[in-house]
Amino acid sequence: MLTRGKLLGDIMEGLGQLNFVLQTRNRLGLYDLNKCCEDFIKDLLNLIYGYNLSNLNETRSNEPGLDLGDEF
Repeated sequence: MLTRGKLLGDIMEGLGQLNFVLQTRNRLGLYDLNKCCEDFIKDLLNLIYGYNLSNLNETRSNEPGLDLGDEF
C-alpha cells in the first residue's frame, strides 16, 4: 500500500525532473515540450486550485505574453 508521503514524494520528484528537462531543453532552443506541458499545467492548476483556466494558444497560435487564461 502506498502512503500519502510516498505519493507526494513521487509527485514532487516527477515535477522536479520535468522542470530540469524543460530548463535544459530551453537552453538548447528546444521548446516543443513546453507546448505539450501547457495543457498538463492547465489541468493541474485547475484541479489543485479550482481555477477554470484555458489554453489561450488553442484559439490563437502563440498568444503573445500569455499561455493560460481564466474568465472572471
